[in-house]
Amino acid sequence: MQDAAEKEADYSKKVESLQQSVEELTSTRSLLMEQVSALNQSLDESKRSCSQKQERVEELEEEVKTGKARFESEMSRASSSLAERDAAIESLKNEKKEMKNSLDDTAAQLKTKERELREESERKASVEQELSSLKSTHSQLEAMKKKAEEEAKDVQSKMRSTIDELKTELSQTSQNLAGKTKELEQVQQSEDPAALLRGTDTLFADRPALTLTGPAERKLRNGMTLRPDDAPPAGEYRVYGADGAFLALCRSDGAALQTIKSFFNV
Repeated sequence: MQDAAEKEADYSKKVESLQQSVEELTSTRSLLMEQVSALNQSLDESKRSCSQKQERVEELEEEVKTGKARFESEMSRASSSLAERDAAIESLKNEKKEMKNSLDDTAAQLKTKERELREESERKASVEQELSSLKSTHSQLEAMKKKAEEEAKDVQSKMRSTIDELKTELSQTSQNLAGKTKELEQVQQSEDPAALLRGTDTLFADRPALTLTGPAERKLRNGMTLRPDDAPPAGEYRVYGADGAFLALCRSDGAALQTIKSFFNV
């Protein structure tokens, strides 16, 4: 009888021990399931982050392609403009050469007339009248020559100014394209491309900043030219809104502020 009681007690202890083990396994399984769920969420977030980074890389590649196409188009227009100006300068040179030849011919005629004067004194009166006429023609030609030279100088000066402006624009475009290309290479080579992304206004960091508020900001967003009483000095500016958002790149002539390129969403 005592042996049966001891066996029953041992059996109860084993059952109790097994129940505790089952509870511990159940608790462990719940913890494992929670960890698996957390890992799945982390994996989904990582996938979404990688997808966003890939989309940004594609956007940057498209911007580089667009900038390159714009640069090539501007280069083509500049080359065409330079060719037209070279042709105009060559035409003016030809006209000047023809005018010089004409003056040389006139001078030769004058020398011939002077020789005839020495040889034929009896025709002095007639030759003097003819010489007077030739002198008048020579004065007119000299005046025409001087005017043509002044016009040629004005044209050359304007052309040089235009060429310098085109060179400046081409240089700025090349610098922007080089910056974009370098930025794309950094994004592609970085383990974390999102950390390298910068605001658009950093491309114009060499321009001073200007903040607009109230009606002035609304006018700028509506594409209007601003004529504030306290207009900034002439030059280009990075313009921000009251909330600090980068709105546009603008140019001031000292009296009015005009948008060059806007960067806000309409």
